[in-house]
Amino acid sequence: MLRRFSLPALSTVLLPLALFPLNLCAQGSSDSCAAASAIGIGVTSYSTTAATTDGPLSCALIGNDVWFLFTAPNTGSWKFDLCASTNYDAAMAIYPDTAPCPPSDGDEIGCNDDACGGGGPPVIVLGLLAGDTVRLQVGGWSSAVGTGEIFISEVPPLPADADILVGEISTFTQFGREGSEVGCGLLSVTCNAGAEPLDWFGNPDPRHPFITSATYRLEGDRLMQIGMSFAKHGFSAAQADGCSLGCTPFPNGTRLGSGCSDTYGAGTNANQSNLGPRSEVDPWTGDFDFATSALGGGPFDGVERRLRMQDDDLDVSQHPGAEWICEVYVLAHDDSEHTNSIAWQPFVPNGTPGGTWSFDTSATTTVGAAIAAWPGATIAEVMDPALDDGRVYLAAKVIDLGNGTWRYEYAIQNLDLAGGIGTLSVPATASVTITDIGFHAANQFEPGFDDQPWSTERTADSVLWSTDPEAAATPQNPLRWGALYNFWFTADFPPVPADLTMGVHFVTTTPTLGASSVGPEGTPPGVSFRRGDVNVDGLLDIADPVFDLGCLFRCFPSCRDAHDSNDDGAWNIADPVYTLNYLFQQGPQPSLPWPGCGIDETLSMLDCQSYPGCP
Repeated sequence: MLRRFSLPALSTVLLPLALFPLNLCAQGSSDSCAAASAIGIGVTSYSTTAATTDGPLSCALIGNDVWFLFTAPNTGSWKFDLCASTNYDAAMAIYPDTAPCPPSDGDEIGCNDDACGGGGPPVIVLGLLAGDTVRLQVGGWSSAVGTGEIFISEVPPLPADADILVGEISTFTQFGREGSEVGCGLLSVTCNAGAEPLDWFGNPDPRHPFITSATYRLEGDRLMQIGMSFAKHGFSAAQADGCSLGCTPFPNGTRLGSGCSDTYGAGTNANQSNLGPRSEVDPWTGDFDFATSALGGGPFDGVERRLRMQDDDLDVSQHPGAEWICEVYVLAHDDSEHTNSIAWQPFVPNGTPGGTWSFDTSATTTVGAAIAAWPGATIAEVMDPALDDGRVYLAAKVIDLGNGTWRYEYAIQNLDLAGGIGTLSVPATASVTITDIGFHAANQFEPGFDDQPWSTERTADSVLWSTDPEAAATPQNPLRWGALYNFWFTADFPPVPADLTMGVHFVTTTPTLGASSVGPEGTPPGVSFRRGDVNVDGLLDIADPVFDLGCLFRCFPSCRDAHDSNDDGAWNIADPVYTLNYLFQQGPQPSLPWPGCGIDETLSMLDCQSYPGCP
């Protein structure tokens, strides 16, 4: 069952509600089929509390009905949705306007009483030609009555290829425990929002989806991953309509039909014999080799391969004010758009350490990666420029601590970059004081890798995090697909635009990825010089303004900053005048660096490439 879930702007399947007019006042709903009220695109409110039955029971035992007419303004797919603001077990049937009034059982071209969860209400998607008129019978299952809203919208054409869309996350269950660690599973609703069927062949055929789950905690301005599962291998597709796209079922379970959905329960997704290491799957191409897979095996303890979490990470009493988020990601070789193949949803853990946890998943599901749940963060999507691999999301958030320091928080979530990330470098010159450098990554327990924290280093011009390189003899811990790693430090410089660098871990044609973000940068080291001493003789005397006046309009000095005697960020006639005023009129002395050599501590557009008078 599906509640309405939200979609991101770039991967939306249904047009946003904001595009449609809202007919929030009832259009005079009619209790009679023959006198049905005309309605249009948008929202129309209605009530069946005083309605009688004026039509057939049809597929949903519809009683106490009201009637509406809708004429399609153009050819396309049209969605009739009662999911929002309906307070009873609603049902709906749709008939062509050419059917008798009242119609007979079997005249309907669409009928539904249960598409939004909780025993209803209905959603129907129909293909209509421009000018086609249909008659809506809106009532209640077994004559239930109440009030609601009809939302009519045009569904954009489906993508030409198969396109995975993740639906509602409605079940989250604990299935095992080992000490302070629990093993859980999430329900997954996988929909095909594309025009072509989606491959769903069971092993050993690699052409099937891989379903993973993960959890996060948002606390103290930091979104961190606290759990993740191995990849569940799909084995057969049902042909339901869990995303209300209008299912065209495939004849058998080897493929998921256009607009159709398949739901795996939490227990199925936690079945350890059908969970394999994520690293066996290429997230960009969906390639998988069954012959070399670690699938199967066993016996297993209560947490292996499942969505693993520590009690301490779930205990509300230890994390007051925190929020928790769960995520489902479905990956397949023939999925044309990966950004809507992942969805997240807030949840609330209930229980105490050592016991059995339950999880409230009543919140709304949002399509997209969980990193989007980090409020106030700036998120950049970074793709391999050679287009032979996938993408990561780099997020940054800076918190002013109010004492002349700022905490810099970064997170990288790898959506489908097979090369993985092995280093992160944030520019910070030697003038920046860096403290409290940190790193966090959830344990993945994958064979061939370790879960060791990345090393941290304060270099001359950056803050650098890294795992062991691929060529190292020891296992490494690169940021693989479906994982989120955290990086942070405190600095005494405020944020400015900065170019961050991520090193690709595994051998690809692109060894590094760059991203525009923020960092402390600091003051460039610069070149040591003596302000006002423009003839570079070690003295500030009459020779300097004379030299400056002669040079002003025909020289190209290597240290223009030294010529800026009044330190206003410009070199012009005012500078030799300033020096003369100091020498002969007791005017103000030049700004630092003066009288000794030094580096300009103020920022300006002038440069100093070399100054032979200072070491």
